[in-house]
Amino acid sequence: MAWFMRVISEETRDAIDGLQWPLRLFPMFCFGFGLNNMINREFYKVIYSEDSVRDALDIEIAGGDVMMLVIDMFLYLGLVFFLERYSMA
Repeated sequence: MAWFMRVISEETRDAIDGLQWPLRLFPMFCFGFGLNNMINREFYKVIYSEDSVRDALDIEIAGGDVMMLVIDMFLYLGLVFFLERYSMA
């Protein structure tokens, strides 16, 4: 859906560019969005009118998703430890 929103028009492209960072709190979104961005790098070059194809680990392609997956890992692991430590059972 996020890829389709990038293709429709410039307004929806701006909307998904703003929504992608909060949605990256969900690991499955990070995985799917990063993989999709890596596949469509040449297409993004055309719709964003860039001179060259971005690197696969660029922050706007899949680097942000990899970074957020690492942050999510520590965040959710800490949440599990917190809930296990302070649970009533």
